[in-house]
Amino acid sequence: MKLTGFILEHDEYSVDAFYFEEMRGGSIIEAELLSKIICYLENGEFIYGWMHYERDWLSKETLCPNGYYTDGVWFWPGYYTEYLKKYPGVRIRKSFVDHMVANDFVNNGKGLSKALINKFGQDLRDKLKRQ
Repeated sequence: MKLTGFILEHDEYSVDAFYFEEMRGGSIIEAELLSKIICYLENGEFIYGWMHYERDWLSKETLCPNGYYTDGVWFWPGYYTEYLKKYPGVRIRKSFVDHMVANDFVNNGKGLSKALINKFGQDLRDKLKRQ
């Protein structure tokens, strides 16, 4: 299970997260590549969420419903996609970009079985609870 886009102010128990200011410290990427990445993230399979909205760490405005997504290998929070749209320079892991490029930016998460989605949901909840 590989995690990307987790921010400690939103997911304080995430074992693989950065503080918001650290997430904003990346280089600004080319618009076409960013568009492909955002499309890929938006086409992930919903794993789980709850009736709660995330707020933008800077503006405090409503950002998105709370939810977590996957492509079957990588997992990310819904707010990550929104931050990528909103703030230039949000960090994107090179290994995640390499994974997307290797898959020609085709997200196969929608083809996962319900049983696998449920297992991933439990695995992700367990991983986020660990310190």
